[in-house]
Formats: sequence, C-alpha cells, structure tokens
Amino acid sequence: MAGKKRKFYRGDTYTLDLTVTLDGLALNLTGATIVLTAKRSIADEDAAAAFKVTGSILDAATGLAQVVIPATATNDRAVYGDDGTTLVYDLEMTEQSGRRTTLEVGTIQVLADVSRTTP
Repeated sequence: MAGKKRKFYRGDTYTLDLTVTLDGLALNLTGATIVLTAKRSIADEDAAAAFKVTGSILDAATGLAQVVIPATATNDRAVYGDDGTTLVYDLEMTEQSGRRTTLEVGTIQVLADVSRTTP
C-alpha cells in the first residue's frame, strides 16, 4: 500500500496531530468526525481491525484535529507477536453533511520493544 509509513513501539501511546486542508486552506471541521482504522490486511473486514480510534477536533475553525492511539491498542502480543508487525491503515473524515473523505493511507510498523508489561 502506497502512502505514509509510520513507526512506533508496541505498547506506546502514539499521537497524530493534523491540520485538514482543502486547496491549501484549513477546512472547518465543525460537526466532523475523524477515524483511524488499522488492520493486518487491507482485505480484513472492519470488525477484524487491529484497532479503530476516533480522533478529537481541537479547533474546528482552523482544521486542527488529533488522533491518539492508546498504549492498550498495540500491547496485545497475540496480535503483534514478539517481533512486532506491520499494519495497513486509513484516516477518514466524515463531514457534518455526510461527505466522507480519506485523508491519509499507509502502513504502521508496530515495533517490538524490550518491555513485556506496561507500568
């Protein structure tokens, strides 16, 4: 899958800050929702996603949003194994009008780390 390549360690919290623009201008996000869905395979059903996270609108007028992937989303060794894994993801926005737009696609490499437990 072409697109962004992101990396972070298994069991860490990962924060993605974004500014949504259209033709170079900030898009007003009033009433919009932003969702990041990550899967082991693009063919997997949404119900089988490794994780799905709804973002927060920080400043609707200036198009600022944030998606926080909590540590618990990537801490399951049954899913990510001892060596980590690579997921495919997309970041979609649904505007108040119902219009849906894919903002970003790519891969997330969940890297193995030394720690086996969370504090």
